Amino acid sequence: MSTAAEPSVRNPIGAEAAPEFSHRHNFTGYMRIVEGMTARLRRGRVLDMAAGAGQMTAAMRAQGHEVIPADINGHDPSFVAADMTRRLPFEDQSFDVVVCLEGIEHVQRPHDLLGELFRVCRVGGSVIISTPNVTSMFSRMQFLFTGTLHQFHFAQLRELPPDAQDDRFHVSPVSLDWLWHDGSYWGGRVVETSGDRCKRKVLLPVYALVRLLGTPWMRLVYLRLGRPEHADRNAQMYRHARSWAVTLGRSLVVRYEKHRHVIEGER
Repeated sequence: MSTAAEPSVRNPIGAEAAPEFSHRHNFTGYMRIVEGMTARLRRGRVLDMAAGAGQMTAAMRAQGHEVIPADINGHDPSFVAADMTRRLPFEDQSFDVVVCLEGIEHVQRPHDLLGELFRVCRVGGSVIISTPNVTSMFSRMQFLFTGTLHQFHFAQLRELPPDAQDDRFHVSPVSLDWLWHDGSYWGGRVVETSGDRCKRKVLLPVYALVRLLGTPWMRLVYLRLGRPEHADRNAQMYRHARSWAVTLGRSLVVRYEKHRHVIEGER
């Protein structure tokens, strides 16, 4: 798997062909956001998984980090061969920072991938995720009128066998709430969220109206109907979910701090 982009070549369903791996070649908005995050962190050993075309690896190396790029796409012979659908070939707690940009939506078991990213991050380190923002205002508009989420066009997907080492493209939409809960499961605490460029700025008046009308409902969901023993957590989730960056961003960026090491089954 690799950094997200539109599928580069479309093969007929069932056709015999080499694997396809999609990734960006430009330095995108979500990359710039993550570049700002890693610039503020102490210099250390960083895993860039999946490295895609290597732009983030180069940017973080320029900041002074020791970066290990990993991917399955073979874009660069210096990449460590690693498949996001399997156990990563790294020891527990062997990185200070783990970066996974536009990758988690490409796997059918995002819970397992997130667990692997946290497994290889040391306690006290950071895990940074970016993924298509399925709760952005534009995605909400698309879902309202079409029943589909923005950037998850299942009619465009190829049919692949279960064991295919290939890019399935966007198959697993994950929201901020899901990332918050699953990150907590793996020992992480959300400390920073952001989003990149707004999609369809011409609709900003509509977005603002939806936000205004939705505020009482959101307060009800997060603050009044949430579990009272987690009132502080729910208030934090509400604050992040209500931020303009998360509300409008085409991609969602989440930075966790790992505060405990979790081995599933020994929680």
